[in-house]
Amino acid sequence: MKTGHTSFFGGGHYSHGKQFIEKLPFREINFDDISEMNHHKEITLWVQEVISLTEKVEKGLMPKDKARAEKKVQQLKKKIENKIFTLYNLTEHEQKIY
Repeated sequence: MKTGHTSFFGGGHYSHGKQFIEKLPFREINFDDISEMNHHKEITLWVQEVISLTEKVEKGLMPKDKARAEKKVQQLKKKIENKIFTLYNLTEHEQKIY
């Protein structure tokens, strides 16, 4: 990741200038299209579950429960990635670059 002209925030996050963000290929969701709306809902639910599980892990779970939650987070992140790869029609080569 390019971090030369960025601002660093807590949690390992960086802020990039507008000139970098403007070029990102964000896909607009057509909420009149049921299929697109369902993709959006599915991804949103998965992201909310990742956030919830991550908060539980950070608060301190028993080791067995922590391992289970971390595994579920990884599975959900993979589902999110695969859904996004599909939505953006990324080739196998493009997916490997990610």
